Amino acid sequence: AIKNHITQVFEQIPIYGEKKVHQQLLEDGFKVSLNTVARYRQELDLKAVLAVKQVNTTIPTKERFWRSAKCERIYLNEYQSISELITDVDDYIEFYNYRRFHQTLKYKKPMDVYQESIKLNQEKAKAS
Repeated sequence: AIKNHITQVFEQIPIYGEKKVHQQLLEDGFKVSLNTVARYRQELDLKAVLAVKQVNTTIPTKERFWRSAKCERIYLNEYQSISELITDVDDYIEFYNYRRFHQTLKYKKPMDVYQESIKLNQEKAKAS
């Protein structure tokens, strides 16, 4: 029963590592050690696809986003309230990620690039 549940958790959320699966099993009422989860994962030949931290590119990317937001939207408007500003920033974030073409992404939209990368990662996980 526990092996089936481990398999289900790994298949439902492919970026789970053993610690996250262990935590999910505990939340689901299973009493199992982290070592047991690791052993079963190997026995069942389940691949753990871990998210990659991109520390070195995070800060410049955020700085670039806010520079664009200020120049393209915030400085061009006079807001009557903080809530109006927040709404406009939310709208700009949606525009920036879904509709704005980015030179650094070879004139693609960030969400398109993100979805392409997810698709490629899923195909790689299936192939291995």
